[in-house]
Amino acid sequence: MDTDKIISALIQFFVGLDLGQRCDHSALVVVERAELFLDEMDWVTYERRRARRYRGRATRKGRNPCHAGGGPAEAVRPVLPVAGAPDS
Repeated sequence: MDTDKIISALIQFFVGLDLGQRCDHSALVVVERAELFLDEMDWVTYERRRARRYRGRATRKGRNPCHAGGGPAEAVRPVLPVAGAPDS
């Protein structure tokens, strides 16, 4: 795909958190999905041609805080800086 032909993009981020089992590590992944609007027309539908691009933006692996005496708040704490959520 030639980036010279991209005229706009709609970008979304998806965050996945796997807390694992009692002896497993936890895992965090952030995936970016970009819907690209190309500088080409589909003359049947009169819409811009589109393409999708997926990228892995962040991955983290660590010890599961729920099984170390922490509760759900401790399990979500590592997600906040990656997801860009404000501290509360």
